[in-house]
Amino acid sequence: MKYINIKEYIKNSDSKMLKRIPGFAVKIIERIVRQEEINRLINDYSEYQGPEFLGKVLEDLNIKIDFSGLENLPETGKCFFVANHPFGLMDSMILNSTIGKHYGEIKSIGNEVFNFIPNLSNLIVSVNVFGKNSREAILELNKVYHSELPI
Repeated sequence: MKYINIKEYIKNSDSKMLKRIPGFAVKIIERIVRQEEINRLINDYSEYQGPEFLGKVLEDLNIKIDFSGLENLPETGKCFFVANHPFGLMDSMILNSTIGKHYGEIKSIGNEVFNFIPNLSNLIVSVNVFGKNSREAILELNKVYHSELPI
């Protein structure tokens, strides 16, 4: 099944900027984001959700993680983790996988494009970074910010 379809996403976007991207550039973007590999991973690990799914993806990509200092994390309670994305999506995947293993339920705020990955639906609270956010999206963000979940 094809979950990620950059061409369709751009076509259906409410962003005038995105709709101006020429077809050849869309194909380049599809290759850069590795659209086909992402779809393979989603299909291969369809029975996994949230941080567990991310852990399987990291394992599939043969990415080894070695952390120190996890014992310094608070046992419970609200806390925020921030990634500056110096390595693109990878740092977010590692952070969510690791923090999810430690705390169980967590929420992560991310681009609405993650809504296309059903394995992340219980993890991601989405925001529209290219257009307007719906009232429902803003209410969901507010709900998460007021929860006791690690974000």
